[in-house]
Amino acid sequence: SVAAATATTLGDLVLRGGARHPPTALFGGPVLCVASLSYDREGRPDGTAYLYARKEGTEASDMRAASYSTVGPSLPYPDLAVWDDAGRTCAMVTGDRIAVYQVQNSSFSLVGTAPVLSAVRSDQGSIVVESLKFIQGVLY
Repeated sequence: SVAAATATTLGDLVLRGGARHPPTALFGGPVLCVASLSYDREGRPDGTAYLYARKEGTEASDMRAASYSTVGPSLPYPDLAVWDDAGRTCAMVTGDRIAVYQVQNSSFSLVGTAPVLSAVRSDQGSIVVESLKFIQGVLY
């Protein structure tokens, strides 16, 4: 038995992009989203995200980093990522757009995108989506 405050190492996840782009955000769920944000020479943000899913044939109890590998292409740096309860549909907010993805048989595909029509604006004027939630298969 392990005490609640005890750290446990499960290994190192081999990241796409290597050490050049260290992670700056993690979004949990059935598929792990690791995002890296950097800035170009003009100071504009430039970020990407990669998804990591369990390798096929991995035991459900195997939580080691070696049990995961990347799925799908690189994605734009998300401001927010949420999953439905079944772990098959993901919504990611990037700036003023929401993208919905589906996972089937370790394949990750874009279902569609939509603009954010109504949201809070930050003091810099950019749109801020504070939360998303799937309820009964509907995204709110």
